[in-house]
Amino acid sequence: LPRLIGHSQAIDLILTGRPVGGPEALRMGLANRLVPKGEARAHAIELAKEIARFPQTCLRADRLSALRQWDVSEEEAIANEMRGGLEVIASGETLSGATRFASGAGRHGKFAGAVEDRRSVATITPARARLARGPGRRRTVQI
Repeated sequence: LPRLIGHSQAIDLILTGRPVGGPEALRMGLANRLVPKGEARAHAIELAKEIARFPQTCLRADRLSALRQWDVSEEEAIANEMRGGLEVIASGETLSGATRFASGAGRHGKFAGAVEDRRSVATITPARARLARGPGRRRTVQI
């Protein structure tokens, strides 16, 4: 928790056990977005579809780079990110994506020729599971 929201705020929550409302959770960094009550599922599905429209090889490399940087030095993290980036370039996905982007496509997840209704699989990890990093705490849903 201290890594997510800072030591002072973490100690406050740990020692008091007080509840945190949506706006405060957003301000602290415990939440990334706020949506109206009763609309969380619809917004989550729309976010999953938006993410699914982006080049997946690149997204996977970026995600792995962010996850793997915690246990290594800054120098090693940068080297790992470079290796992952080079693998993405070698995949060919980068060239086609850069070409589309240069022609005006690809901004904000809108890709020319993208299939909007394709089925995607999203892994949803609740915040507590991310903090605990415990096994078996993920649910996979098809959208």
